[in-house]
Amino acid sequence: MNSIMKSFFFLFSFIGVQFLCTAQNQEMINKENSLFATPEEAANKAKNDLIQILETHKDINLGIDAGKLRESQPARLVKYVMVDFNKLLTTESVRSLSDIVASEKSMISPFVLRNEIVGVVEVGRVQRGWRVAGLGNKAIRNDLTESGIMRQTFGEITLYEIPNLHIFIYEVAERDTRRYYLNLDKFSIREGVSISDFYPLIRDKARRFEEEFGDQLRRDMLLK
Repeated sequence: MNSIMKSFFFLFSFIGVQFLCTAQNQEMINKENSLFATPEEAANKAKNDLIQILETHKDINLGIDAGKLRESQPARLVKYVMVDFNKLLTTESVRSLSDIVASEKSMISPFVLRNEIVGVVEVGRVQRGWRVAGLGNKAIRNDLTESGIMRQTFGEITLYEIPNLHIFIYEVAERDTRRYYLNLDKFSIREGVSISDFYPLIRDKARRFEEEFGDQLRRDMLLK
């Protein structure tokens, strides 16, 4: 099985796991339809919701210690945006991934206890404020922990998600420089790189995905 096919199957496997992990907490999110003036207020509410889920649904394993989460404090917010897949296909070079963004998805709020990221929640902007959007994303928590960017850097952090490829890329903007962190092929999320180092690789993966699965995905969209 080639790497693109593996990515394709991994994507749908990941969606299935995420659905199983979030089906019950989504019910709580839907019930708690409150709006908040700031993302920090929404994140605090999401933290309390996550603690309640962990304490009442012992069968859900998110790898989060409810006691540690209760003691934790919020770290700085991480902007979470989606890359425009079509722009990635057609744009040969960029100065920043912000050049090919589709839209801002939400904000990620990590919670830290004694320099350990013990949990993350997701909050989203709506017309009249902010609301809880997601609880306990293990993949993002692991990335932030492994990379060390919350501890070792002080710049603005943006998480870019590449649709279809299930690739997460973290940008740290400090002064006039931007460094990127990702786990992909030869790149380790522990080491920051420039965009010119990895952009040709992700664009090539996007083009290969489009060649193999683009027509199929468009047919599926038409059938919905």
